[in-house]
Amino acid sequence: MEQEVREKLYQSIVKDDVKTFGSLCTPEVFSSVFGHFPLLSLVYLYGAKRILSKHFSDLIKERGRVRQPGFAAADTLFRKKAGKTLRHFAGRDVSPLEMLAVLGERGKLRKLYSLYPNATRYLPMIKNIYFTRIGKVVTVKKDKLILPPEPLAFAERKLLFRLAFIFLGIGVALALTTALLSVYFGWGTSAVYLKVRSGDTALSALTKDQPMIIKSDITLAKGVDSYSAKIGGENHVIALSAPFAERFSGEIRDVTFLLTKDFKGDAVILENSGALLNVRVIAEGEWEKGGEYVSALVAANKGKITSCSVQADLTIGGDQRGNCYLGMIAGKNEGVIQNCLAKGSCTAENVDLAGIVGENLSAGSVHDCTVEMNLTQRTTLQGWNPNVAGICDTNHGVIERCVFSGSISAVVDVLELQTGEDVCSAYAAGIVCTNVGTLFKCTNQGSVTATAHNGGAFAGGIVTFNTVTNDYALLGMIEGCSGLGEVTASSDSYNSTAGGVAAVNNKGATIQFSRQTQRVEALTQGDYYDYTGGIAGQSGGLLKGCFFVGTLPEQDQDSIVGAIVGSYHLYYGGKYNGQDTWYTNIWDNNAFVSDSARTSGAVVSDTSDVFGLRGYDGLRASITYSRYYFENTAGYEKYVSELLDANVKPVTLEELKEMEIYYE
Repeated sequence: MEQEVREKLYQSIVKDDVKTFGSLCTPEVFSSVFGHFPLLSLVYLYGAKRILSKHFSDLIKERGRVRQPGFAAADTLFRKKAGKTLRHFAGRDVSPLEMLAVLGERGKLRKLYSLYPNATRYLPMIKNIYFTRIGKVVTVKKDKLILPPEPLAFAERKLLFRLAFIFLGIGVALALTTALLSVYFGWGTSAVYLKVRSGDTALSALTKDQPMIIKSDITLAKGVDSYSAKIGGENHVIALSAPFAERFSGEIRDVTFLLTKDFKGDAVILENSGALLNVRVIAEGEWEKGGEYVSALVAANKGKITSCSVQADLTIGGDQRGNCYLGMIAGKNEGVIQNCLAKGSCTAENVDLAGIVGENLSAGSVHDCTVEMNLTQRTTLQGWNPNVAGICDTNHGVIERCVFSGSISAVVDVLELQTGEDVCSAYAAGIVCTNVGTLFKCTNQGSVTATAHNGGAFAGGIVTFNTVTNDYALLGMIEGCSGLGEVTASSDSYNSTAGGVAAVNNKGATIQFSRQTQRVEALTQGDYYDYTGGIAGQSGGLLKGCFFVGTLPEQDQDSIVGAIVGSYHLYYGGKYNGQDTWYTNIWDNNAFVSDSARTSGAVVSDTSDVFGLRGYDGLRASITYSRYYFENTAGYEKYVSELLDANVKPVTLEELKEMEIYYE
């Protein structure tokens, strides 16, 4: 395309000159990619509404791409609009769907997603952009894009503040007027709160669905089927030997529930759709394995649990094979759990354990919670896979800014080894065992251990499995998370896998801007393999911008060890100069590997044999996108020079600390 035509085309887009634009349009123009911007992306970037209206059907057609020089002014504008999402576009084109996600054009993005050819291939990138830009999650329901609301602009916030101030003044005036009239004329009524000083009075109020204020410590031998009123506890204690309510839709605040040693039931509240605020639970003793969802506080939550806590010293078990999740705050969550705390210890047999919630569904949100516990599960049941996690066993929703400290231990101890799909494996994780949702800025400060006799072992500093749903509707995302505790997986008779962030990061899932600072190690005896990775033990998904400063075991013929990933999946990249090429999904990983790591694979193990390739054969081109850091030049030369043809600069630890790291 001639320079004069390019410039006229660009100016027509900037000015939204539909006539000039139409006169220049040819099949070549519609197929052009200017720098990193397809034509439709440029139109969206400059908000050319008239051009979009007249030529939309031609702009969205899928065509072969014709590369054209870019426009410097467009690059500058995009960098300004993209902000921190710019990191996602290194060396790649910005599709129209991705451009709308960057610009926050919710309506246009939803419409284009329903019409754009093969739009689902851009879904992972759209999710990454929204999560990086506003910290919110994008979902898809029945092929429709569900987008979070955009934060208000400064001018809108300013206007909203003024309106709120005006209405607040009017509200205060009306309230004062009502109060004065109420005193003078006797107007105004309020709910009658029953003052409760005994268990019998409390049970009567519960049965009648009457609001109450607890004025002294009481004991309840039984609860009720349902309750929808309000309870103010004034920080008094209610001792329970049975669930308080099967279904709850009211409000409870400032109450301590003491679960007696003869307590029988799956939780204080079996199903919550109300609000619990500053509710404390003290649970001690031996429990029997109950229903699928068990908890100290709520078995199934659809409401809001805020600033609640559990102090536990529990043992739970049973030889049944049915699923059973024990979460200290909730067994299952479809609502909101925020600013909660769990402390103490729990030992289980054949019951999956989590510090906050057993299963967090796609509508569930868990944020700003803290767990300080020692959690252990052991099984002798053939076919049972013990899951133990610091925050949540299975996550489909969003978990943000949660912290675990203490210890995690999952143990398999079965009589004989089963192979294939019947193998029994121990799963241990600092935050989540199986993740197909979103984890953001979570931290594990505790030790994580998976141990197996006649079985497999998987241990992850943050998650055991970061994966996707079968229909790819949910893609596991881990961003800005930190592993600050040791991770160990060991088996005396089968494969074991340990990862500083994830034991396994499957294809379609993402780990980005996360770190591990302590020792990571997988150990196996016999004729089996162990996989150790500073970030992921095994990976076929995206690993980006991650950081490892811990230590690793020595590598041998049965131990696959890498500072970022142990066993990795290679993807076929086609022919280049007549030879097959392969690539990984490992980008911009910052690996600071000390000499004590003693791994000959700086970033990925050089012992993996995938598609008949060993080590870095045919892999050098893709690895040059990454940066590797070593504590001295000798280490750099030892680990890198013989493996990579990349221009990589070693740095000192002091220089490294001066760098801006995303998760700090």
